[in-house]
Amino acid sequence: MKKKLIIILLILVTLISFVVLYQKQLISDLEIYEAQKAGNLTPGDIGVTLVENGNNVAYRNYSSAGDGTWNEKTEGILFENLLQGEEFKPGKQYKEELRILNSGTINTYIRVTIYKYWIYDDGNQEKDTSKDPSLIQLNLINTDVWVEDTNPGSKTPERTVLFYNTPLKAGETTLPFCDSIQIKDENILAKEIEVSNQDGHKVIEIQEEYEGYKAFVQVIVDVVQEHNAEAA
Repeated sequence: MKKKLIIILLILVTLISFVVLYQKQLISDLEIYEAQKAGNLTPGDIGVTLVENGNNVAYRNYSSAGDGTWNEKTEGILFENLLQGEEFKPGKQYKEELRILNSGTINTYIRVTIYKYWIYDDGNQEKDTSKDPSLIQLNLINTDVWVEDTNPGSKTPERTVLFYNTPLKAGETTLPFCDSIQIKDENILAKEIEVSNQDGHKVIEIQEEYEGYKAFVQVIVDVVQEHNAEAA
């Protein structure tokens, strides 16, 4: 009876720790390459917007009127409306449709870089490279138009680079490159290890490898004008 009680308590501790773990911040930073400042450019203004589930999350748009200004919100927060009031469930897929809008007046080429990593919540906000980024799963779609850079220097467990394979016309939106996100099931995040033998009995401990960690996703969008793109 005593052994059964210990097992039940371990399971409860596991579930409680995951409730804390998944109160995470998933952040997207948007950085735009300022191709408008390069020489010999097509007349018009460059601009780009990251769109999440139909909502503009971050943008940077140049206006050449007058002395030239930037209308921008370059650091947006993704996943703010992900849960809709419900408790996060590991292993469940949540809708996360990401697209790029050409919010300028000239055609552009698009590159998207996605970073996934874990940070221990101790106030230092430093990534822990010993934790597995693949547990943070973004479901990438439309791979016929969003071409992944698989070169060793670009493709890593933490980083994915995508190119839109056609110029994006002014005012148009790309097909989505992602449609959902999930964190792998909690059984993968917790593992059993043999501690020792006591009185001829094997003692098993459940070790919470990701307790106290937050999962981060960063999306960086680079754009360059279609005309004379190599020089820009």
